[in-house]
Amino acid sequence: MSIAEQLNRVREKNIKDRSRVILINELRDEPDILFYSRVEESVELFRIYHSKPYEQIQKYLEVLTNENSAEFRRERLTQKENENISKRLKIILTVITPYTKYNYIMVILEWLIRIYRIDKYELEYLVSATIQIEEVQEILDIFISRNPFISNPIISIIQCKGVQVRISKELLN
Repeated sequence: MSIAEQLNRVREKNIKDRSRVILINELRDEPDILFYSRVEESVELFRIYHSKPYEQIQKYLEVLTNENSAEFRRERLTQKENENISKRLKIILTVITPYTKYNYIMVILEWLIRIYRIDKYELEYLVSATIQIEEVQEILDIFISRNPFISNPIISIIQCKGVQVRISKELLN
């Protein structure tokens, strides 16, 4: 056997080993199947208690939280597919932000973090959605109710100097 053939054989073996490692890593990171029932319940509670905002994101939420979504891997998508998913997720995060004080919304957020990696791709939206400072939440609720046509009220509020100062003070206490 020539050296070139031996090198090809070693290369092929390494490629097969790498693919096994990737599969094992993906299986290790597999979300808990039992957790999905909590996600279904949470989406249903959101629909019951907040029907109007639910209607705004129903088509996205149904697709992004269905049973098949548990097998979704964002790392495998092209840049254009990632941008399309990002648009949908940003819409969802914008709509559910005023309701993050409810546990069922936190379950939905956890699902979006586990499956769609919003902690990596939509971090600013996730941060603004999970700010649990009561005064900031009140400002957000008022702002959204008075400005329903602003496409991204969360980012607009976070950019206000007074809100940034209030968040900083609250975090330092």
